[in-house]
Amino acid sequence: MTLRGLERDGIVTRTVYSAMPPNIAYRLTKMGATLWEATAPLLEWANLHLPAIEVARNAYDSRVRGDVEITVSAANARVRPTRHPLALVAVSKKLSR
Repeated sequence: MTLRGLERDGIVTRTVYSAMPPNIAYRLTKMGATLWEATAPLLEWANLHLPAIEVARNAYDSRVRGDVEITVSAANARVRPTRHPLALVAVSKKLSR
C-alpha cells in the first residue's frame, strides 16, 4: 500500500503546495476517517500485546534453532536457555499431555 494507492482508493487526498522546497500534504477523506476508526481497536490491541508477541516470536525462533527450553503458563511465558538439545523434546512431551 502506497500513498498514491490510498489516494486512488479514496482514503486520502493529496495537496501539492508550490513552494521551495516543494511541499505535499496528505489528509484523510471521510471514508479514510471511518477506516481509521475501524482499525484503531486493532492498533490498540497490537500495542497492548506487543510484549507477549515479542516473547512468542523469540520463543519460536529459539525453539526452531533448538537452543532453549520453553515454559508456558496461563499467567506468563518464559524462555530458559538450555545446552541439551533433548530437553526441548521432554518439555514438548509434557506440554502435549
